[in-house]
Amino acid sequence: MAAQDERIEDAMEMIQEMDHLLTEAESERFKEVARGVIGKAKENLGAEFKLAIHDKAWDTAAIVGQRIIEEFPNSRMAGEVRDLIDTVRDRASTVGRD
Repeated sequence: MAAQDERIEDAMEMIQEMDHLLTEAESERFKEVARGVIGKAKENLGAEFKLAIHDKAWDTAAIVGQRIIEEFPNSRMAGEVRDLIDTVRDRASTVGRD
């Protein structure tokens, strides 16, 4: 299974597909695995965003930041990214204009 193999992106896609196919009762046995996968996906995006900021890879940071906002809109991380995203986008748009 993708979750056991740490293929988080694949596991997230499977969860999204299953969400449309399974009833609430059928999905009950997968909820704990899904929580773990979702948590790991959020953690991975957060690390990727921080690394991009650290490396001043503004285009990457803007893209990853937008994913965080879209995929985890109610998370504290998304709120923190919202506070930074305009600055990140400004820096991304000015890279190479110097």
